[in-house]
Amino acid sequence: MKQVKFIFAAFLLLSTSFIYSCEQAKNSFLKVGVFGGSVSVYTESETAKNVWRDSLNITVESCGVSGGGFSSLTTNNVPMQIRQAKTFDIYILWCSTNDVATSTVGEVNSDDLSTQNGGLRKSIELIKQKNDKALILLFTSLPRFDQDIYYNRMQSFVDGQIAVCQANQIPYLDQWSLCGFDKNNFTPYYLDDKTHLTNAGYAHIAQMQMEFIRENIEKYWDTSAIIDTPVVASCLKIQYNPVTDNLVFEPNGANTQTIGVQIIDIAGQLIFSMNDFVLQRTVARTISVNGIAKGIYLLVAQTEEERLVKKFMKK
Repeated sequence: MKQVKFIFAAFLLLSTSFIYSCEQAKNSFLKVGVFGGSVSVYTESETAKNVWRDSLNITVESCGVSGGGFSSLTTNNVPMQIRQAKTFDIYILWCSTNDVATSTVGEVNSDDLSTQNGGLRKSIELIKQKNDKALILLFTSLPRFDQDIYYNRMQSFVDGQIAVCQANQIPYLDQWSLCGFDKNNFTPYYLDDKTHLTNAGYAHIAQMQMEFIRENIEKYWDTSAIIDTPVVASCLKIQYNPVTDNLVFEPNGANTQTIGVQIIDIAGQLIFSMNDFVLQRTVARTISVNGIAKGIYLLVAQTEEERLVKKFMKK
C-alpha cells in the first residue's frame, strides 16, 4: 500500500526528480511545507494539520517561525524560511498578522522587500527556483482582536495578499472573509492574547483548509503532464476515455506481454491490482470499473523495467 501511495504521489504533481524506485520510496508521501508566523506553527495548529494529513494522505512539515511575515522587517521572514528549508512538493504560505504590525502593504508588483507584497513576491520567486513544479498555495491572514488599530488595518493587507496571488496565478484561501470570526464571537476560538487560535479555532477552519488543498491538488493533477515510458506506452492504449463500465485496452500489435496493473483513486487508495495482466497481440482486453465511483483515477502499469501512469475518468 505504501508503494502504491508513492506512485500516486510522485506522478500527481512532480517532475522526474521526484520519481524514485519503489524500494527507495516505500515510506515516501506527498510532502507539504507550511511557512509563515506563529499562527502557522503553534502547537494548536496541529489540530488543523492532522485533518489535512488524515484526509489527504500527505505529510506536513511546519517550517514557519514565530514573528515571521513576508516583509524583511519581520523577524525570521518567510523568504528566509524558504531559503533555509528543504524542497517540498506543495508550499503553503500561511499569512500571519506580523506584517501589519511592522511594515506597509506595498504595490502589487513591488520589489521592495520591506513591504508585505514585495516579500510575498520574493517568496514565490524563491519557491519556483527551488522547485518549478511545486504547487504553491496561500492562506490569507486571519483576524486579530488584540488592538483595534491592527484589526482595522488588516483588510488592506489581506487585499494585498490576494492581489499578489491573482497577479502570479497562485490559488488562495480567503480565510479573512470565510473564517466566520468577528468581535462578537471570537472568544472560544482565540487564546487570551486575542491573536492566536485555540484548538477549537483551528478545528473550526480545518475542514475549509483541507477542501481547498484537496481541490487544488486535483486541479494540478488534472493539468500536469504524466510521463509515459516508451515500451509500456506502446502496448497500453485505453479506448473510450472517459470510461463507463470497462477499461478497454487495444491490442498491442506486438508480442503478448504480461504486466502489473493497478488503479488508484485521488486519495491514493488502491482500487484494483493484478500482477499478471496479459496484453494480447490481436485481442482487446478489459478491466471492469462498473463498481467504482465516478471520478478521476490513475492507471499504473509496470513491467520489471518500466512504469506507465495514465489518467482516466470514470463517468
